[in-house]
Amino acid sequence: MKKRKTLLAGAIAVACAMTTLGTAAPAQAKATAWDFCNPGMICLYQHVEGKGAMKAWGERDREVLNVGSDWNDRTSSIWNRSSMTVCFYEHRNLDGVRIILDPGRWADRLYELNDRISSWTTYMSVC
Repeated sequence: MKKRKTLLAGAIAVACAMTTLGTAAPAQAKATAWDFCNPGMICLYQHVEGKGAMKAWGERDREVLNVGSDWNDRTSSIWNRSSMTVCFYEHRNLDGVRIILDPGRWADRLYELNDRISSWTTYMSVC
């Protein structure tokens, strides 16, 4: 009799667990940093794969821009969601090694420029 009660209690526990699992709300997909880069924006990310902190500029920011002391040498991935080609540079004032990103393109791993971007521009005459 004791064995039957133990089996019955175990079966009830399993049934309760299955009911709980079956009625749980479906998991929501977690937004990634890539998701926060809106169309028309130029977005820099602290880590690869669009992860970590993000800094963004709009298409109106067309002039030569230094990324600022808060983002100097911090970028590991970029998404150019603007309609312009953008050039990113290793040093301030468009100096040093550069990477060119056409509209809609992204750079997920910057290799030579990882954590080394300091300025950018959309002016093709200096790019």
